[in-house]
Amino acid sequence: MNIDDEIRQMAAASHDPHRTQDALQAFLAAAHRLEDDPIDRQRLRELAEDIDTSISTYDRTLASLDRGDCDPLQILDLCVEATDLTDPDGLLADLLKHQLADASPVTLQSRVAQVRAHRAILKAAYRNIPAAPLPGLRVTSADLERVLMVAMAGKDPYTHRHLVRISRLAVLLGQQLGMTATQLEAARLGGLFHDIGKLALSDAILAKSGPLTDEEFRAIQEHTERGALIVEELPEFFDQAPGSVRGLLAQETMSGIRYHHEKYNGMGYPGGLAGDGIPQVARVIAVADCFDAMTSTRSYRAARSAQDALREIRRCSGTEFDPQMVEAFLIAYDTNRDQIDELIRSENAVQDMTPPEPATTDHHFLGQP
Repeated sequence: MNIDDEIRQMAAASHDPHRTQDALQAFLAAAHRLEDDPIDRQRLRELAEDIDTSISTYDRTLASLDRGDCDPLQILDLCVEATDLTDPDGLLADLLKHQLADASPVTLQSRVAQVRAHRAILKAAYRNIPAAPLPGLRVTSADLERVLMVAMAGKDPYTHRHLVRISRLAVLLGQQLGMTATQLEAARLGGLFHDIGKLALSDAILAKSGPLTDEEFRAIQEHTERGALIVEELPEFFDQAPGSVRGLLAQETMSGIRYHHEKYNGMGYPGGLAGDGIPQVARVIAVADCFDAMTSTRSYRAARSAQDALREIRRCSGTEFDPQMVEAFLIAYDTNRDQIDELIRSENAVQDMTPPEPATTDHHFLGQP
């Protein structure tokens, strides 16, 4: 397969998420082979820029759809015509097979959200995964972590930083609980990606300056399920784990992502799980998530002190949170006070230099997504 075939495969995959990983590997292999060939290297760069233009066209289309500038099917039709991406197996082409009257708004919005998340991930991957050394080219779990973090940083810098902090807090809490190595890795990954499903949210919702409608609130709640599905579609995250624990690691990680908004009293979502019926990693993330939200400065409100946040978490023990997790987190804070306080200080220092943001971008307080 020559370089033109490789790049065409990459272009085709840009609207078919099921083929993205294979195409990325082929693309990276081609790039590696051309390191010593300046002519073909330039051709690769030019063709890659064409792909990026196609992806950007879809991004503009999705933004127009979010704003409601014109009929969704008209926008998508123009986009496909302009980019010549008409593979009938692609998500967008599949949308075009339906008349607007034949598809419910919920179905349409769900498909668009799926496309939006894959666009963000593909752009981050194409720009940030380095060529791996031959032989045995493969995308590693570290590559995928970096790609998803780059994608989220482009979508919402605050959420990106929040994910990194929750990952660290979840590990500290897990260590205090005496978790096994596999459980700790699940807590780390689950914390790192617990809000990754927000890649599927429209910028219009994330940046809305007024109260959320019921429909918008439901869209935000869907980030738990969408995040689990994103990670589920990337099994390479777990390839480097020993075979005997690989399945358990994947299951616990995705459970942490999917169920971190469940409440101990059964009043959370998406499943209304209660007590020990909530997966352990999800119960860990829930406490860390709340603590970080309360101790983070936002442009529209001041951060609460760590002690105030701990008192609020203790108050919600047995209702919002598992009492065992609460007690362990209190001890973990005392044991790792300097490290946790530094996480708080570093975030608030960033916020001091950040322009004002809409009030609805913070959905981490109790009872919020």
